[in-house]
Amino acid sequence: MVKIWQMTLWMLATLFPVMCFAADPEKVPEVSVVIPIYNGKAYLARALDSVCNQSFTDLEIICVDDGSTDGSLEILRQYAARDPRIVVLENVVNRGILYTRLRGFLRAKGNYIMTLDCDDEFFPKIIEKAHEVATQYDADVVHFNTKLVNDRGREMRMHRKKRPILHISDDQRMTDIFLNSRNVFLWDKMFARDPLVATAQYLFPWANQNHIVYSEDSVVLAFTARNIKKYIGIETLGCIHNTSSGVTARVRQNALKSLRISSDHRRVYLKMVLDTIELGDPAYAARLLHRFPAPFYEHIATLPLREGVDLFSKYIGPMPPKMRLKAAHKMRCTSPLWRRNIRRLARAVRNEIRAGTWVGKSRAI
Repeated sequence: MVKIWQMTLWMLATLFPVMCFAADPEKVPEVSVVIPIYNGKAYLARALDSVCNQSFTDLEIICVDDGSTDGSLEILRQYAARDPRIVVLENVVNRGILYTRLRGFLRAKGNYIMTLDCDDEFFPKIIEKAHEVATQYDADVVHFNTKLVNDRGREMRMHRKKRPILHISDDQRMTDIFLNSRNVFLWDKMFARDPLVATAQYLFPWANQNHIVYSEDSVVLAFTARNIKKYIGIETLGCIHNTSSGVTARVRQNALKSLRISSDHRRVYLKMVLDTIELGDPAYAARLLHRFPAPFYEHIATLPLREGVDLFSKYIGPMPPKMRLKAAHKMRCTSPLWRRNIRRLARAVRNEIRAGTWVGKSRAI
């Protein structure tokens, strides 16, 4: 008899928050979890269970199916029928991971947003812990620890965990933080709503025109970082990331897909650099170029000469004199014509710096 009462109380404690959520469709959830899905049938139930069974229950779970052909959509509908917190969106055709994830962000209503790949899973209390830290410190980003496993669930020997940068930051170093190789992912963080949704609104038209399946985390973080005031890294282990079933793993033995990924990678970083220049943030663009110069330089080489030189001058114009000269010297392109003209530009920059007449424009070519 005692066991029956204990079971009844446990069920009420578990289901009551979900029932309350369903009873008030206008209620704004505290946290939105966005799950993009493409042919994830083998892993999807595990990912959904890891979110539905969280200790933190004030959730909405936005599942965006990107034209799956393996029955993933049917699994989503079955879960949505059982749990009213689940919202299912469908791309009629495959649109790419960037479009799919951004669509989920734009639909999210929560004060905080997290995302989970359909082949990964959360640890049971991570949303509760991340939300507690975010509200306590008024943080825009809470970054937690991740365990890396293969498709058999075994931890990776060489790199078992991805650890966050453990410090609290509220200064201008956000760019450096999010260009760090440990930070260029979305699925190991909780974001305050406003910076992430602003990025989604900005990037969505571009994502609608570009089928991006790789490096989408980097471009989202690059633009989100510009509006982040406080970042906090915590040691809590929050996510299991499957390294054997994602996009990168699927293309290791497929040369054509590898070329597609390389193309996506370059388009993403070119977008980051060009837009930060146009948005009037050349210092940010310079930091991006320091890490990822090739796409920008190769793009310049495809432009008409005058247009290319003007763009390059626009990039180096706000720099201190020595940095401008160094950037001009470092410019390398595959085109012999461009190599000659960049040398001329470098000489012109040097002469104008010495004469004190530099105005950031390309009069030399």
